[in-house]
This record gives sequence, C-alpha cells and structure tokens, in this order.
Amino acid sequence: MTTIVWDGTTLAADTQLTLGGSTVGGTQKIFELGTKANQIFIATAGYHAETGIFTEWIAKGAPQDDKPTVHEEFSAFKLTKKGLFEYDFLLYRMEVTNKCAIGSGWQWAMAAMDYGASAEEAVKYASTRDVYTNDIVQTVKAPT
Repeated sequence: MTTIVWDGTTLAADTQLTLGGSTVGGTQKIFELGTKANQIFIATAGYHAETGIFTEWIAKGAPQDDKPTVHEEFSAFKLTKKGLFEYDFLLYRMEVTNKCAIGSGWQWAMAAMDYGASAEEAVKYASTRDVYTNDIVQTVKAPT
C-alpha cells in the first residue's frame, strides 16, 4: 500500500510500488493539479491505478452525482490553500485539522509524530516497520 503523512505544514509520501506482495519499483504518489495561484496536491494510498481515476474526478470538481468506484483499500488526501481533506473509499470528504496519516504504515507514522517527528521523518520511520513503505520520500509544503 503506502504511507502518506500530514504534520500540519508538510505532506509526505513514500514512493514504493508493490504488486501482489512484491516490490516492483518506485512511483510518485503526490501529484499537483491546478495552477500556481490555485494549487491542489493529491496523494493516494491503495491501488495505484485508481490514482488517475480519483485525480480526474477531483479535476472535474468532485461531482457527487458522478463518483467513481474505488477499492476499499483506497484513501486519499487533497491539499489546497483551504486546508487538507481526506477521502475514504466511498469518496466521502473529511476535513483534517490535526496531524494525520493514511495507508498501510499509518500507525507507525502517527507514533513517530507523537514523539516529534516531521512528516518526512514519520514516513521514514514507518518504512522500518511496514513492508509496503520505503524510505524514499516525496514531500510538498502546504500552498499559501
């Protein structure tokens, strides 16, 4: 799966790609949409093929009458100037107001942040415990 972490200022994600329990390479998990004036960052955990489906839906304005279907393991973050929003597999949107992590290594990442780790450090710590997370981390700062 993956580990994606928000520490209040930075969104961080590992880059490991797995298939059937085997590591098959690396991939980007945080994507930028919009313009510099209206930046939107998307980060997804779960089936990587569903990233495009989710991103296209967000780019269309996330119409509630046209929600795509994703697997139960899917979850995502959308980061904008207005804040961070989490989406579950039903594509229900929840505003995130605290530190948060999603994906298979979320518990390890949250524990690391409890002890003062940044988002990037939390992903790296999760990689020492979660076989579906690596220590090559992509980060973005919240748009201003």
